[in-house]
Amino acid sequence: MTSDNDNRYVVISHHQWRQRVIAQHQSEMPFGPENGEPLKFEVCDDVIYTNDFGVQFNRKITGLYKPDPINSLYASGYRYFLDGDAYWIPAKEYSLQSVVIC
Repeated sequence: MTSDNDNRYVVISHHQWRQRVIAQHQSEMPFGPENGEPLKFEVCDDVIYTNDFGVQFNRKITGLYKPDPINSLYASGYRYFLDGDAYWIPAKEYSLQSVVIC
């Protein structure tokens, strides 16, 4: 249930709730990266991916995740496809670092 301005509760479906969340997100923080800045990486960039356990892997960006229509995975900040065992799962930008070549 959601509350309207006049303190009544309105029952909505999960689908309707999802559409509201995406519309609100688009109005406050347009899709593109969550921070409103341009994407830091491009396809074919070499990066270091750090997983949730702090383990780092050398990876290459193989594609950009741009679902149409926008879905909750994208709205959560997932943007980049990487080469590796789970190439179909996008990674968040904050989990990637540029590879520095000296």
